Amino acid sequence: MLKNHNLKDKTLWFIFTAFFIITLWAICNHIPWRDEAQSWLLVRDLNLPELINQMPYEGTPPLWHLLVYPLAKLGLPYTSQLILHYLLALSLVFILIFFSPLPKKVKLILPFTYYLLFEYTAIARNYNLTALLLFIIASIYSVRFKRPILYASLVFLLAWTNIHSLAISLLLAGLFIYDLIKKQQDNKKYLVAFVIMLLGMFSTILMLTPQLDQYSGFTFSGYSYTTRSLASALFPFFTTSNLPIYLSVLISLLWLPFIISFLKSWQAKIIFIIPVLWLEFIFLFKHVGDLRHYGLILIFFIFAWWLDLIIIKRKIIYKHSLSAKIIFNLFLVCLIINSAYALNFFYKTNNMFFSGSREMAQYIKNNNLKQEEIATYPSYSGSALLPYLPGKEFYQLDAQKKATFLTWNNAFSTGVNTPYAILKNYLKNYYSLPKNKVKSVLLLTTLPPGYDPELELIFKNSRETVKRDEFFYLYRLQLE
Repeated sequence: MLKNHNLKDKTLWFIFTAFFIITLWAICNHIPWRDEAQSWLLVRDLNLPELINQMPYEGTPPLWHLLVYPLAKLGLPYTSQLILHYLLALSLVFILIFFSPLPKKVKLILPFTYYLLFEYTAIARNYNLTALLLFIIASIYSVRFKRPILYASLVFLLAWTNIHSLAISLLLAGLFIYDLIKKQQDNKKYLVAFVIMLLGMFSTILMLTPQLDQYSGFTFSGYSYTTRSLASALFPFFTTSNLPIYLSVLISLLWLPFIISFLKSWQAKIIFIIPVLWLEFIFLFKHVGDLRHYGLILIFFIFAWWLDLIIIKRKIIYKHSLSAKIIFNLFLVCLIINSAYALNFFYKTNNMFFSGSREMAQYIKNNNLKQEEIATYPSYSGSALLPYLPGKEFYQLDAQKKATFLTWNNAFSTGVNTPYAILKNYLKNYYSLPKNKVKSVLLLTTLPPGYDPELELIFKNSRETVKRDEFFYLYRLQLE
């Protein structure tokens, strides 16, 4: 199984300790945003069948939700989700540092890149599950035929992490069968293993089949998202800055020499290229993505490189070729710049809230406003507060219903694109009904509606927020 050749390396232990200290600081200062809250609210407020039925609207398989489910049902605090996610992040970095055959220089820098230092550590989503499972799979890849059920189970779980990991799961299953045929292996255990992998992928597709009340078509987003995603995988600032498109094109071309120089086997090449093509299809036609998605390109590359070193059993020697040495050093420079961005990100956001949700929720509690009617616009803005306000529901202005979590259906899509003035009239009509009648209602929003004499600003966040659409305003709207 796992070979612990590097566990006595003091330098690697120093790197892991530094990673632990920096990320612990990040965790202690992180304020979850609405996507993290959405997962918690779903598992807190739904039973298992309801949760599975909600997955098409989430657009993701339920592995992360199932891990969080017992925490919420046992009544543990909201922070338990973040702690669980952090433990998973520590595990994946530990495996990467101590058990991967990657060059030591890469292992010294890679943990401090933005994606591993922050995006897949501090933000409690399902993307670090992808990295963790891929690194575990890589660690046991050489014994996959001795432990076929374990290997298949890991591929099954990988398919259940997120829709972005579906292609690489299918590819690993296909390569498993290819190697069996090549080796002329015939064993019932292998057939069972293959069935397990297929079940993982088939059940994912089945669970994510669009419902009748949600949009299931394709919309072309533009080719710029292809180069932006490839460039951002190396340099995250391409997502947050207005750099010219030609720069992202040039940076995205760096992947070509990296593929040619580092991935020598055809298996490693397709293990990287095909999943990236799947990601690009998603970015082009379904969702343009963000840093949490673009970082998977780097994760897929590290995984493919790791497997390549196992498949062809080669030593990492770049001194024999000047071009290979240049490309290797160029890759190190990319990782160093990525890490510099991560540390600069920590410095710049030190005096900011990641989300203003916790401060606003605390204000509502401290001023006895929890019992009042609160409407949110856009609806997703309110989700970030509700884990701090157990038992409370908000009136979702664009969805025109009271709820905790948001359901991403056609009703919401229509409402969120409806002018504010029309939505405000809907709000007045709702609270004019005898069963809902109140003298005033609070409006919680991240989009200040401009001049509106009917609204009285009560409170807004005291600090800037890293997530710009997580800066909250609280208004009072008099209805009588």
